[in-house]
Amino acid sequence: MKNQDRKSAPKKFAKKAEQPAEPKEVRLNKYIANAGVCSRREADTLIADGQIKVNGEVVREMGYKVQKTDTVKHLNK
Repeated sequence: MKNQDRKSAPKKFAKKAEQPAEPKEVRLNKYIANAGVCSRREADTLIADGQIKVNGEVVREMGYKVQKTDTVKHLNK
């Protein structure tokens, strides 16, 4: 069998790697920290000070959860 035939031949016993399901919602402070703006604790301070907007509205609630479709802004960025 040629190398090309081996690559295109189906693998009978190939295991599919299980990937963890992506969460639908993420806490706002974690989202901000993962974006590289600051740490989670610093993100809590930004939220409490009213510096974070989600979908154009200021959010001051700790534990607020955002979805992938939400727009999150800090200092209009």
